[in-house]
Amino acid sequence: LNDAAESMSPAVIANHCYDIAKAYNSFYHECPILKESNDAKKAFRLQLNAETGKTLRYFMGLLGIEMPDRM
Repeated sequence: LNDAAESMSPAVIANHCYDIAKAYNSFYHECPILKESNDAKKAFRLQLNAETGKTLRYFMGLLGIEMPDRM
């Protein structure tokens, strides 16, 4: 956020969102969430999923972009 504010460039935030989404997409394809048999891993992955969604929603909100509730 500081970099975006100092450079007066919202693209810094948009690029950060894109990087988060790319990293999460790779994780999602490599690590099944609901099919995971280990309950601790499954709980961690579900929490990571929720936190990633919150983070993207927050940053996209700063850009004035609405996010869908579900994908």
